[in-house]
Amino acid sequence: MQTFYTVTLLLFILIPAKAQTSKIDSLEAVLRQVPADTNKIAVYLELFQAHKSLDTAQSVQYLNSAIRLGEATENPNWLGRAYLEVSGNLWPKGRLVEAKSVIAKLDSLLPRMNDKRLVATVLMEKGVVHLFSGDHQQAIDYLFEALNQYEEINDSLGSSLSYTYIGNAHVSLGYPDQAKEYYESALKMARLVNYTKGQANALGNMGRVYRASQEYEQSLYYYRQSLAMNQELDFPEDERIDLHNIGTIYFKLKKLDSARLFFDQAKKLAREINSQRGILLANHATAVLEARRGNYAQANKLLDQSLELAQQLAMKQSVKNIYRSYSYNYEDLGEYKKALEYRIKYEKLHDSLINENHLNRITELGVQYQTAKKNEKIALLSKQKELNEARLEQQSTQNQALWGGLLLIITITVLVVYLLRQRLINQRLMSAKNEEIKTAQFKQQLSELEMKALRAQMNPHFMFNCLNSINRMVLSGDNRNAARYLTKFGKLIRLMLENSEHPTVSLADELTMLESYLELERLRFKEKISYHIRVDDRIDRETTLLPSMVLQPFIENAILHGLMHKNTPGLVEISISQNKLGLKCTIQDDGVGREQSLVLQESQASKKKSMGMQITEQRLKIFTKNKLRDLVSITDLKDSMNRALGTRVDVLIPTT
Repeated sequence: MQTFYTVTLLLFILIPAKAQTSKIDSLEAVLRQVPADTNKIAVYLELFQAHKSLDTAQSVQYLNSAIRLGEATENPNWLGRAYLEVSGNLWPKGRLVEAKSVIAKLDSLLPRMNDKRLVATVLMEKGVVHLFSGDHQQAIDYLFEALNQYEEINDSLGSSLSYTYIGNAHVSLGYPDQAKEYYESALKMARLVNYTKGQANALGNMGRVYRASQEYEQSLYYYRQSLAMNQELDFPEDERIDLHNIGTIYFKLKKLDSARLFFDQAKKLAREINSQRGILLANHATAVLEARRGNYAQANKLLDQSLELAQQLAMKQSVKNIYRSYSYNYEDLGEYKKALEYRIKYEKLHDSLINENHLNRITELGVQYQTAKKNEKIALLSKQKELNEARLEQQSTQNQALWGGLLLIITITVLVVYLLRQRLINQRLMSAKNEEIKTAQFKQQLSELEMKALRAQMNPHFMFNCLNSINRMVLSGDNRNAARYLTKFGKLIRLMLENSEHPTVSLADELTMLESYLELERLRFKEKISYHIRVDDRIDRETTLLPSMVLQPFIENAILHGLMHKNTPGLVEISISQNKLGLKCTIQDDGVGREQSLVLQESQASKKKSMGMQITEQRLKIFTKNKLRDLVSITDLKDSMNRALGTRVDVLIPTT
């Protein structure tokens, strides 16, 4: 304690006494006089802060000296402060892997820390590192724990920071309204203690919320206020973030020149402060902008740089988003093979991140469950101990009143047996209920998996037919139509990929895919077929949901087995109406009819078995959970002379 007062006195004497001497000189003078204890660690950390914006190498040396001295003195509080400075110097630059290793060291020190404010700060640091790593749920848990600690000691500054990061996590999870409430609390706390940096952060985050709700002018208003405050306070990392965000808003407003200007300023500042994460974000944003302008060569070059940096920094979310940008660029360039390759990479990484977060959450819940079981066991043992003590007291009372004691024991025994029996009955009821819930969930998951499996069978069948048609055009020398067919086929495949993650699609999307398919068939048969689609005006196309590609196999059957054998142009009519059971869809053609089509197929040298209608009928049965029996009916249309006029197929599709 004596040494601490000496250091404090020296700081007050040296700093004001010589106006021409800088703060760094004063601190170095104190450093030479203070002994090698916790007070010297404090001076090292002050010198680190003073040098951080001037001389990075020198600042790191002071920080390392603080860590070595903290390890030597075995003081968990001061060593923890040093590690916090290390972590805070890493994650803003995107060096998340290194930051996590420092967090592990802080975890080992946490049980020995006796400073509540320091413990709260460590918890907040853990939450921030998890937040920037994409683990939003884990981040929220740590940040709320930190907030509780700060509120317990009435630390408004710490509470403001916690509210800010909790708001950031909710924005990332897609909850802007909740995030706005947390940002308003952060701004209130920052103003309470006149914390200007916190006010600047809150203004920037309000801009982020309005950007999420597409209120771009309001968002720009808040971002500009935040930028002006951060420039005045000389916070370069926050200034870089504001510049990048303003560029993003201008991009949303389609003001590409202004957006490029702000992205370039953000990138320049990121290089000056060695923020690898800032460089990565600026490069990727500029790549998307140049692709919008049509400069795909420059855009892909920037994407190459962004991908290399994202992989070095282990930022999986950025890697995934870069893959998606590649896919869009190559699709616009007509290089569909490369576009598909990057789309597959994007989907695989997207699924792996979802599974990774899911598994992390399962592990966490497992730990919580085990902890709850241990607590329950401890509580049960405590109750048993209390019961034993009560029995001892009853035995001592028996010496004074034997009969009264016997009656009391019998009463207690009956009560315990009754309670145990009731508890056993309740446990059996709960177990049976849980089994019912698990069975219902299993059946639902099984139905979804069967739907996906059948959809996976049908789509390859359809793609095989389309590619076979393209092959025949190429072999017959019709290269121009083959190219047109391939382009339309690519767009159709894109629609199928976008809807592949969902068991159902809207009627509007289904009709779009059907029209794309019919256009392909018209091109394939050199416009010898035509089609007409009628939809009841009372049907809401956007909110009516049905299984994807459910009508295509029936239309394909009408064209290939009905119209293909005609010598004259043919017509396919599709009409969609609604009844109490769902959508009633009718596909009618004026082809040769089923009987004549069967005769013509028997005469062909090679026969192919069509699986599309069979698979679709199975999909409908699974989708309706087998509640409806007659889903598909086929009618042969004939005139009064019993001559074939075509075929009509009625399909009942349940909707959601």
